[in-house]
Amino acid sequence: MNLLDYFLNNERGNMIHKPMSYFPVYEKYFFPLRDRKIKVLEIGVENGGSLQMWRQYFHPDSEIIGIDINPACRQFEQPGIRIHIGDQSDMHFLRSVIDQEKEFDIIIDDGGHHVYHQIISFEILYPHTKSIYLCEDTGTSYQSIYGGGLKRHGTFIEMSKSLVDQLYSFESSEIQKTYFSLNTLGIYFYRSIVVFEKGIQLSPDTRAIGIKKI
Repeated sequence: MNLLDYFLNNERGNMIHKPMSYFPVYEKYFFPLRDRKIKVLEIGVENGGSLQMWRQYFHPDSEIIGIDINPACRQFEQPGIRIHIGDQSDMHFLRSVIDQEKEFDIIIDDGGHHVYHQIISFEILYPHTKSIYLCEDTGTSYQSIYGGGLKRHGTFIEMSKSLVDQLYSFESSEIQKTYFSLNTLGIYFYRSIVVFEKGIQLSPDTRAIGIKKI
């Protein structure tokens, strides 16, 4: 199943509210994981349509978890889909979700979109992500109504930019090795999406194998 086709043919399903430009990014990072049992967390349930889309897209034994502040979203639970009700900027709530769910293969932040919400969720949940952490609607980092502004300190985009240096902690003695630097393979910026790819960062020692000709 192609995610974009599912989205475009969802007229009779629960509403899914996503920009069209997101779907190539989803396919790029989610397709390699779709044939095995995984656990997916999406922050922001709204009408439940995207949770149902993930349920159809990934392996049938996968677990789809939703977080939303609106108690009415509980109605969208079904076999294979669980929903936790709470505020994504509440650290105690997020830790209670971790206590119950342990860890996730994929986390998608499509929640409140305020830069503070995005940063708190990332700081608490990133260590409990095994493969992909994808934050949507990062264009709010440029909008004052969400606490953003061009190059404004404290936005999700500026935080993400600052983490780029962490990828080079093996190359520079000035960069302290942290959990992030040792467990992140890459940061990828797309229009209104930032993707963090998890993985153990190996030492960049090089080897020369073969016959030297020159």
